[in-house]
Amino acid sequence: MPACTWENRETYESVTLEIGNPGTAVNGTLPPPEPGFPDVGTPGPDGMRFLGSGIIEFPAGGRSNTVQVAVLNLLGEAADNAAIDLVRKVGPQLPQ
Repeated sequence: MPACTWENRETYESVTLEIGNPGTAVNGTLPPPEPGFPDVGTPGPDGMRFLGSGIIEFPAGGRSNTVQVAVLNLLGEAADNAAIDLVRKVGPQLPQ
């Protein structure tokens, strides 16, 4: 899966964006977990799925994508909100 990471080498804070393969989020819906595996994450807004603090899986461009915001002073809900903001900026830019 193609990914880009931007990292501050002094603080180790980073932002990572992974773009999924075409057809991995058909009709803007994330796929369910593989049979036999437990449910991963919790539902988020707009079809997103929270995978951990500041980590969100989201459907866009017919793909299942992931954003991670790792900033030292952002934890829990603040990190999730930063990731949601980034998803809402990046998602519409992904071509179908």
